[in-house]
Amino acid sequence: MAYVYAEESLCWRCKNATNKYNNCSWAKSFDPVDGWEAEVTEIPENLDKKDSYLVKSCPLFEKSDVFLTLGEGNKIVAKALKICLTHFCKNPIYFISKYEREVGLLPLWFKKAHENKQS
Repeated sequence: MAYVYAEESLCWRCKNATNKYNNCSWAKSFDPVDGWEAEVTEIPENLDKKDSYLVKSCPLFEKSDVFLTLGEGNKIVAKALKICLTHFCKNPIYFISKYEREVGLLPLWFKKAHENKQS
């Protein structure tokens, strides 16, 4: 089942939450950030729902690269890893994992889209 969110948390566009150095208490250990504006939400996880937050503003926010399509994301990952797009497309799951180890986190929808294409 696909899940569509009307809004996306500010975290997915924040350098402090989506990089390997992870300077954010929420991204590191799921501790709310002092001074953020966020509402409690539920996210699906293996057919169960887990509590989470939709972050609307945060004192730690620093804008990061944003991409809205699979194609844009593919290009960003390939460029960051210094590989050609064709090479990325041959094994996207491997390169997504490598990107997350070396550069930072990617949006869940991006990873799920590639996992669904492989199955």
